[in-house]
Amino acid sequence: MWQRVQTLYLAISTILIAVMLFSNEAVCLGSDGAVADAIRFTDKVSHLIMLIIILLLNFMALTIVKHRVFQMRTAVLAAIITLALQIWIVLDYFSIHEVYVFKLPAIFPVVCIIDHRFSPIQLVTVKVLGFFQIHQTKTAIPGGIAALV
Repeated sequence: MWQRVQTLYLAISTILIAVMLFSNEAVCLGSDGAVADAIRFTDKVSHLIMLIIILLLNFMALTIVKHRVFQMRTAVLAAIITLALQIWIVLDYFSIHEVYVFKLPAIFPVVCIIDHRFSPIQLVTVKVLGFFQIHQTKTAIPGGIAALV
């Protein structure tokens, strides 16, 4: 059973990336409104490689719950690669948006980045704030914060 909400965020991100493997990135509509041509995310080798790497990193972060630091670093690396994928999709959009209509899965990397933001950043924030609290108690000002106000 999952004990942390960060694991749920990583699972949602993994599912969205897996859905992208089987989805269309953009479609070209014919004169009668039917789909004349479709571009899949897996048509481009660069997209396919990024999707597989992100999926593997997400899966590793999901399965290694005992090693929190490794899980956090894996999730951050997956978020960085997901950001690169989203930038690549935006560049595709600006190059072919006159002819093709982009589908909803083209924004899945943004949702994954938001999910990744909630998973490792909470851990980093807790560790950083914990460090500052420990550091603050060693060099505490007489009277505490009330003396500063």
